[in-house]
Amino acid sequence: MYPSFDATERFELLEIQIPANTTQTRFNIPDQPQLRTDQDADIIIQGIDVYNVLEIPLSANGVAVVSVADMAKTFLTLYVDQEESIYRIPLVQMHRIRNAGATDFYAPELQRFRNIQVDWTKSYFYSGVAWAQTTFSFLLGVHYMKLPPGTNEKVKAAELSNYMSVGM
Repeated sequence: MYPSFDATERFELLEIQIPANTTQTRFNIPDQPQLRTDQDADIIIQGIDVYNVLEIPLSANGVAVVSVADMAKTFLTLYVDQEESIYRIPLVQMHRIRNAGATDFYAPELQRFRNIQVDWTKSYFYSGVAWAQTTFSFLLGVHYMKLPPGTNEKVKAAELSNYMSVGM
């Protein structure tokens, strides 16, 4: 019933810069209007990749990409359905490129999500300790679909109805 994820329909590379000498251990993700559900469309997220300096040394803006060490100690929380539904997922779980001879972590498959709508302004990166003292960027590769407005709520209502009728 719900749109399945067989192949990437749309892709957006997000760059979230962490300023030099920050002492914060939590860093909010800025608004991503192109990935926001609004009156024109429902945007559903189906998967996220994470990249590090071994794949992409510099972002499109010329900023160093997160190191393997900083990626390994960072978690991502995504705000979905009015709560932190995806809570502290390790970035290494979303890193699926294996770098030959490197000691970085990788997951062999794309981290899939069940068609979630993310409130990016309430989502954030977290690390138990401060990050590197130089400016760097997290790069998130977001796989998504753009649906007609209101589609997500209709599908959720139909799924709930199906769940409620099971076993009756």
